[in-house]
Amino acid sequence: MGIFDFFRSSNPTPANTSRRPRRRANISGAANSARSFLSGDNDDLFANFKGTNLTADGELFTSLVKMRGRSRKLCNDSDYARKYLELCKSNVVGHTGVKLTPKSRRNPNELDREDNRIIVEAWKSWGSRKNCTTSGALTWLDVQNLFIETVARDGECLVRLVGGYDNEFGFALQVFEGDSLDVNLNQELSNGNFISLGIEKNSWGKPVAYYFKSKSRTGNSSYEFATGNYERVPAEEIIHGFRSMRPNQSRGVPWLNTSIRALKMLDGWLEAELTGARIAASKMGFYTESEGADAYVGDDVDSDGTLVSEVTAGTFEKLPAGVSVSMFDPQYPKTEATDFVKVVLRSAAAGLGVSYNSLANDLESTSYSSMRSGALEERSTWRLLQAWFIETLCDRVYKAWLKEALLRDAFSRPLPAAKYDKFAVVEWTPRGWTWVDPLKDQQAAKIGLELGLTTREEIAASQGKSYEDIFAQLAEENLLAASLGVSVEDSEQDSPMTENNNDK
Repeated sequence: MGIFDFFRSSNPTPANTSRRPRRRANISGAANSARSFLSGDNDDLFANFKGTNLTADGELFTSLVKMRGRSRKLCNDSDYARKYLELCKSNVVGHTGVKLTPKSRRNPNELDREDNRIIVEAWKSWGSRKNCTTSGALTWLDVQNLFIETVARDGECLVRLVGGYDNEFGFALQVFEGDSLDVNLNQELSNGNFISLGIEKNSWGKPVAYYFKSKSRTGNSSYEFATGNYERVPAEEIIHGFRSMRPNQSRGVPWLNTSIRALKMLDGWLEAELTGARIAASKMGFYTESEGADAYVGDDVDSDGTLVSEVTAGTFEKLPAGVSVSMFDPQYPKTEATDFVKVVLRSAAAGLGVSYNSLANDLESTSYSSMRSGALEERSTWRLLQAWFIETLCDRVYKAWLKEALLRDAFSRPLPAAKYDKFAVVEWTPRGWTWVDPLKDQQAAKIGLELGLTTREEIAASQGKSYEDIFAQLAEENLLAASLGVSVEDSEQDSPMTENNNDK
C-alpha cells in the first residue's frame, strides 16, 4: 500500500534453508525443464543480476534522494543533460506557452464570444509577473517552464494554489521542489490514514494532505531543509506533478534516471579526452646525458643544472657532446572518439525518449526521409507529454483561478458566479510544429477536409494555432484591405511585378 509494504513485500529466506549449489550456465540455450522463463533461471549469467520485489514507494524510500541529487548535478555540469531540459521546455511549453481558448456558449450552436473575450483578457492580466505567484517574480509562462524543467530534472514539482491572496483576482501560485516533502516521514495514523514519503493518504490510497517541511514553505533555509516540524496542507490546494511508473507510486522519478550513468561517464570521458588533447598540443622534450657528456653552463641551465630551452619554429640547436633529446609525443585526439560519443548518446537518447540527432545536435550523414521519420516519432512523445502537462497543471490552475476570480468579480464586465460550469469549459492549444513536407502535408490536409476526415480546428491545432484566431485575423485583413481599396485576391495579379513578368 505505501512505504509500509517495504518490508512486507520482501521474501527473506529461512535461516535453516540450505544453500543450493550453483548450476552451470546453459550455453546451448536449450529449454530448462525446471523453469518456464530463462529470465527466472539461476545460472551463472544471472548470478550478479539481483532484481527487486519492493513496492514503488519502497524503492523510492531508498533511492529518491540520491537519484534527485545526481540528476541535478548532471544538469548543472553536462551539456547534454542541459540540452534535454531545453528540449522539454521548447517542445512541451513553447515560446508562448500553452494557449487558453474559452468555449462558453450562448446555446448549443453558438459560442458566447463576448464572455470568452472577457475571460481571455482577465487570464492574461493574471498571468503577469505582479499577479501570478506569491513571490511576484514569475509570470504564468515562467511557471510553465519552471514546472516542466523541475519535473524532468527532479521527477516531481509541487504547486500550491493560494486562494484569497491579496491581488485583484484573489489567487496566486507558490512553486516548490520535491525536497519540501520528507521521504522519511512514514507512519500509520489513528484515523485509518497513513503517511507515505511525506504524503498522507486514505485507505484507498488517495492523497489527503501534504506535509511540508517548516522552512521550505518560506524558503528561509539556505542549504538544507530542516526536518521535524511540518505544515499540513490539504491535497485540494496542491498540484503534485509527476508521472507514475508503477501503481500506488507516491513520488516522482527523475526523467534522466536511466541516462544518468551513461551521461556521467561520457562527461568524465570527454574531460579526460580534452585534457589529453591539451597535453598533446603542448609538445615537450627531455635532455638525456650519456656518460662523459660535456659540462654545460649558461643561461639555458636552471639552478639545479638542468638544461632548459624554448624552441622557436624553424630553428635548430646544437647540443653539447653526449647530450640527446627524448620527445614526449602523445597521440591525441583519437579518431575513434566520435564513434564512441555517438554510441553513448544514442543509448542516453533512447532512455530520454528523444532522437539522437536532437540531443546531440548532430545532423551529419542523415537523409531527409530518416530525419522526417525521426521527427514524427519524436513529436508523438512530445504530444503525450503535452497532454499530461495540460491536465496536470494548466487545467487545474485555470479552474482554481476562475472560481476565485468570479467571487472577486475581477472581470471587465460582471460574470455571474453561478455560471461557473459554463465558463469552465475551455480548450488548451499547446505548441505545434511546422509541416515536415509542406506541399505534401497541406495537400493531405486539403484532401482530409474534402473527405470529411478532419477539421480546420484539428489542422490548426497540429501547428499550435487556433482556427478562431486564424478566422479573426483573416477577417481583420479583409476589412483593412477594403478600407484601403485593395483587393487581396487580385493583388498579386495586378502588381507591377506580375505585369512585367507577363510582358516578358
